[in-house]
Amino acid sequence: MADFGDRWRVFFIAVILSIWLVIIDGLNFCFNFDEDVDSADWAKILVLISGFVFSVPVLIGAFLLLIWVKPKVGALMVIIPAFIAGTMRLLATLIGFQDFWQETYLDSTTSGTTDVAIAALQVYLIFDAFYLYRQVGKVTADNNYEPVDLTDRDDEI
Repeated sequence: MADFGDRWRVFFIAVILSIWLVIIDGLNFCFNFDEDVDSADWAKILVLISGFVFSVPVLIGAFLLLIWVKPKVGALMVIIPAFIAGTMRLLATLIGFQDFWQETYLDSTTSGTTDVAIAALQVYLIFDAFYLYRQVGKVTADNNYEPVDLTDRDDEI
């Protein structure tokens, strides 16, 4: 079993990112879709979908990792949606919203920083969940655990 600190870190980052993305991407574009006339519709739809695609399975997977029930399934529920939704969101914000190409350098930096921070946290979450995926089934030398040999039977003596 992986350390509780590792599991708690993945859970904490996943919860923060899930809440953040469901609010700013999912709910924001659900309620304010028509107000943003400058952005392309396909980009708004991709960001809206990525907010919900990321939030629900990643939150469930992080909870499974925290309580260490079906940890491989939980890790995959974090890794796969984070990769898919992260790619969708990054493409939509870079190409569709064009936040990085504002009139001044300062405007470009401030409007694109959130997108870079979210992408970086998603990549970190993917690698951290992959680390936990690899920890499933590993036996540490500290706990003196020896698996029972099922081929050794007492009734044969």
